[in-house]
Amino acid sequence: MTEPITRNLRDGVLSMIDGAPTTVEVLLDSGDLQITQKRETKLILDRGTKSHRRSGDDQLVDVAFTCKFTRFLKHSAGSITPYEFIKRTGAGAALVTTNEDGGDVHTCDLRFVIAPPTSSEPAEIIDLTQLDWSEIDFKEGDDNNEISFKGQAWAVAVEASSTAGA
Repeated sequence: MTEPITRNLRDGVLSMIDGAPTTVEVLLDSGDLQITQKRETKLILDRGTKSHRRSGDDQLVDVAFTCKFTRFLKHSAGSITPYEFIKRTGAGAALVTTNEDGGDVHTCDLRFVIAPPTSSEPAEIIDLTQLDWSEIDFKEGDDNNEISFKGQAWAVAVEASSTAGA
């Protein structure tokens, strides 16, 4: 039996998607996409003795990633920058929010497609819906500058697809 092939930065593509859908591909040069799913459970006691557990409240999904910084704002040519996309500013001011809960916070969706190691296997797709940013960090470096985004998504879904763009 052959060992599974370990995946890395070159095997995945992260896309930011608005409600229209407009899509911007994000170059994850640092390879640090982080998705943290949380679950709340409640311990039920019966007269002070552990009895059982019950599901707690829904939790948001923490998301963080860093990309190589090119510029904050789009200039004459090129696509919307990740900064404009997530903040809905500059060239991204006309983006359509994915926020369906009636709130006034702009959200976008993220899709991370992990290419299969062989053509006989399906791609894996991670969809993060209604991402709301909470932190944007800019860091200057010798080799390149970086911009990091942190936020929370409404939900995460993982699926396998025979077509990576599906």
